[in-house]
Amino acid sequence: MTETERKYGDHLEFMKRAGQIIEYWYEPFNIHLAEGVYYKADFLVHAADGVLEVHEVKGAAAVIEEKAVIKAKLVAEKFPFRMRIVWPKPKREGGWNYRDFDRGRIKD
Repeated sequence: MTETERKYGDHLEFMKRAGQIIEYWYEPFNIHLAEGVYYKADFLVHAADGVLEVHEVKGAAAVIEEKAVIKAKLVAEKFPFRMRIVWPKPKREGGWNYRDFDRGRIKD
């Protein structure tokens, strides 16, 4: 687990204790997207509304490469998951930024 993933796991634990999510799991599975193309989910999150979400954790917005966005869109289109890419806000702000993909629609 990377340092950023550990911090995000701490954030998810806080959300769980606050009742904002039901549960979460770290690297629970790999998803086959196409011939020779796989995606390893960083976190599976059971949201308070009952929906399953896959969260991809990145260290900064600058490292969200096109490949990650394409895979996020594929996961959202192919499977019944909300897909979220998350990265930390600057330290002075704290918290997390996110970009959602839901059945191919981008929600910033």
